[in-house]
Amino acid sequence: MLTKPFRALSVEIQRGVKNSLYLTVANLLTTLITLVGFVYIPNRLGVHDFGIYTLALSFVALFHVFGFNGLHKVIIRETLLDRTYLESTINNLFNFQLTIALIQMITIILIAMVIPSYDHEIILIIILASHLMLFKGLRGIPTAILQAHEEMKTLAKINVTHSLVRVLGIVTILFFVNDLILVMLYILMVNLLFIFIYYRAMGELMEFHLHLTPQAVKIPKKYLKQGFVFTLIGVGSLLSTKIDLFMLSLMGEIKEIAIYGLSEKIIAQFEMLRGVILTAFYPIVIQQFNKKILRLKSLYLIAGSIFFGMALLALFYSSIAQEIIPFLYAQEYHGTIEISVVLFFYLVFFFANLPFSTALQSVGLERYILYMYPFSILLNVTLNYYLYQSMGVIGFAYSTLVVQAFILLFLMGIGSYQLKKKGFVR
Repeated sequence: MLTKPFRALSVEIQRGVKNSLYLTVANLLTTLITLVGFVYIPNRLGVHDFGIYTLALSFVALFHVFGFNGLHKVIIRETLLDRTYLESTINNLFNFQLTIALIQMITIILIAMVIPSYDHEIILIIILASHLMLFKGLRGIPTAILQAHEEMKTLAKINVTHSLVRVLGIVTILFFVNDLILVMLYILMVNLLFIFIYYRAMGELMEFHLHLTPQAVKIPKKYLKQGFVFTLIGVGSLLSTKIDLFMLSLMGEIKEIAIYGLSEKIIAQFEMLRGVILTAFYPIVIQQFNKKILRLKSLYLIAGSIFFGMALLALFYSSIAQEIIPFLYAQEYHGTIEISVVLFFYLVFFFANLPFSTALQSVGLERYILYMYPFSILLNVTLNYYLYQSMGVIGFAYSTLVVQAFILLFLMGIGSYQLKKKGFVR
């Protein structure tokens, strides 16, 4: 017969699995939808235009982490503790994120205009892509509220619909016109529409009234402090593993950017699964740590199981990549094969650190994650530079692999020590 604690834990795990199932199904549907565009867009645009498209999106993505998006995880944590308090400060959060997003957009455009290697065509596409700061920044608030209320089904429906409208529209435009500027304008319109849809969904869970007034931009200091730490984690993560395309845009050619960018997009389809797991279980893990002391051995067991499972998947991908890539993409993209295989092995370490990184963030010890980033950033930038000089574009992939292995070892070592020291595990 199950003991009471075990039964309680089982209920929590069942909720997490249910949440994860909704998001996993949504992710699979989204992947199937994007697969059409994933194959069609690079082939239709060609290496040059796809290289510019990839460069613009990666350049804009660099600034996303500076949008104080770590505040969204604080919203989830605080909503779980007091679901009524957030209603009174939603307007402040909205105006704060709006202000930050506008500053980001201006900064992106100004910096792009002074980079010597960026011509007028690249700058124009970056300007159009800069709206993503507005979309991602404002979307974060309703997404966090939906997660905190565990409305994963609603969130999944919106995400799938957004993907369907965006991808099918892009494919249609390219089929008839093949104009990259028109594609970027369409993405802008779709994203603005879905900002409204996300807030409408949030309005069914709580009452809020948005007023675009400067006086409303007031955020509690504790939120800002906690959000700043989460934001620094995002900055550190990006500079440790996601700065490759930006460095390549300064050191390499458009064709190399297209090939490496396509390799990253292939791997990103699997990275999303990690995000699904984190989104589904983050509220559950917070509640579990508030209820009881967990076993450190369990974290190691989960991490080990993930590691070996992903290693088998990486070996499988390496055996079929030689057949899949040439079937899906034109000859000019075949350099993607070797690069994507190396990047897939990076996922082994990336997924395996999930139990420790989630645990640290769930109990408010996320500041210890920050301590590794000065080392991982320096390691990544240094390896990117020297490995590119000696190995070419695949050097960036090997750099990512080494850095992610370092991150896993750091989180397992420092994470387990701090969790045990603070009494969260035994």
